[in-house]
Amino acid sequence: MTLILTAVTPHMVLHLSDRLVTRDGWKIHDPMSNKTVVYRAKDGFLVIGYAGLAYQGVLPTDEWIAEQLWGAALPRHPDGRPVKSYGRAPARRDVGQVIQVLRKAIEGLTDSNVDLYRLEVTVAGWQAVGKNRARPVLASITRGGGRTELSQAERRWPCDKKFRIAAIGAPLTPDTLAQAVTPFRGREAPSLTALALEKVLADLIRTEAAKEKPTVGAHLLSVIVPRPDLGPPVCRFLPMSPHLAVLVGAGRTLTVPVTHTPWFLGPGIIWPPSVEVGLCYLDLGTYEVEIQGAPASGSLAGLSSSIRRTPPPQ
Repeated sequence: MTLILTAVTPHMVLHLSDRLVTRDGWKIHDPMSNKTVVYRAKDGFLVIGYAGLAYQGVLPTDEWIAEQLWGAALPRHPDGRPVKSYGRAPARRDVGQVIQVLRKAIEGLTDSNVDLYRLEVTVAGWQAVGKNRARPVLASITRGGGRTELSQAERRWPCDKKFRIAAIGAPLTPDTLAQAVTPFRGREAPSLTALALEKVLADLIRTEAAKEKPTVGAHLLSVIVPRPDLGPPVCRFLPMSPHLAVLVGAGRTLTVPVTHTPWFLGPGIIWPPSVEVGLCYLDLGTYEVEIQGAPASGSLAGLSSSIRRTPPPQ
C-alpha cells in the first residue's frame, strides 16, 4: 500500500512518496515505478502525487497524469519509453487549470477498477499572487465508489493553520500524523529545516507503509520546494539500499549506483522518470531544479537515462 505525505508550511512544500507498485498482496510488480509528477505551471510550481490504481489502460498512472498535463500524447522511443524532449508544450496551464484538468480527467475514467481500487491525487506547491509574492497551494482529488471529490485549501490560510499535511494511500490515523509533526507546529517551527521535516516524514512512511506490505516504503522520492524567494526546488532519492545500473559498451561493463527522479514537465521540456549519476540542474522556466544524482566516481562524470516501465499485470 502506497503512502504519500505532502507537507505545506509558510516557507516550503515537501512531497515524499514511496515508489514501488506491488501485486498479489506484497510482490513487487514494477521496480521502476514512480508516483510523482513535477509541473511548472504558468503561474506557479506544483508537485503532484497519486495513490491507488497504478495503471490507466496500458499507461502507468503517473505517465497518464503527465500526458493530461502535457496536453497531447508524449513523444516516445521506438521501444515505447517516453523521450526526454525539448520543445513548446501543447498546453500551458495555470494552477487552477491544472487542478480542474486533473479533476475532469479522473472523473471521466470509465475503467471500473478505478472505483474498486480508488485513485487519490494530491496537488501542492506555490502560486504567484504578485510580482514578488506566492501563496501555498494544497488540493486533493479522490475517485472511488463512483464519485469524484475535490478538496482545496482556502486561498488565505488562518494563522493557526499555517502548517498543513496531506496523506494519501495507506491508512494513517490523525493522532499518528499529528504526533509526528508536532515539533513543526510550535514556536520552534521556523527554525526547523526541510531536511529535518524530510526525515520525520520518511521515518513515518517507512514505519506505517511497512505495516501493510513489508516491501513498500523503503525507497522514497523527496521533492523539496522552498517558497520561490528562498531558493530552488530540490529532488532527492532516499533509498534504504543502493540502486545499481549496469552500463555495457565498447567491450566494457560498468556497474554504478544511481538515483531515481520523478516526472518533470516545463513550458519547453519533458523529463520522464530517469536514473541519474552526478548533480544536475534542470531549467523549468524561472525555476531551476536541483536533481541530486548518485555521486559520480571513476571515469563516469554523469549519467541521465529514462527507464523502461513494467506493463500492467495480466
